[in-house]
Amino acid sequence: MALVITNGDYFLAQGTKVRKTKNSEEIKVFDRVCDASDSIKRTPGLLKGYYVYDTITKKVCWEQRKHHKAYPKRKNIQALSGRLSIIMQADVVNYVVVRYYLMI
Repeated sequence: MALVITNGDYFLAQGTKVRKTKNSEEIKVFDRVCDASDSIKRTPGLLKGYYVYDTITKKVCWEQRKHHKAYPKRKNIQALSGRLSIIMQADVVNYVVVRYYLMI
C-alpha cells in the first residue's frame, strides 16, 4: 500500500518538519494507516482538512472526524415538545406563538 497524506491539492513532503508540496518526488509515503493518521493527529492545526489516501486503490483510508456543536441540556423536554406540537397544529400561528412565550 502506498499511503500519502493529502488535501486533494497538496501532499505532505518528506522531512522532519511539516511541509506541503505538489512535487511527486518529495511526497512522504507511509506503510501503515496508523502511522499516517498519527502524523495528522500530532499537528492538527497545520494539517486541518488533510486525510490519508491510498494511491493504489484510489480510496480515502482515514480522515479526521468533524466536531459537532454541543447543545445545552433542556429541562422538561416532554412538556416543551408538547407545547411545540400545539404550535404546529394551530391555525392561527402568531397567536399561539405569543401565548407559548407567555406561558414560559
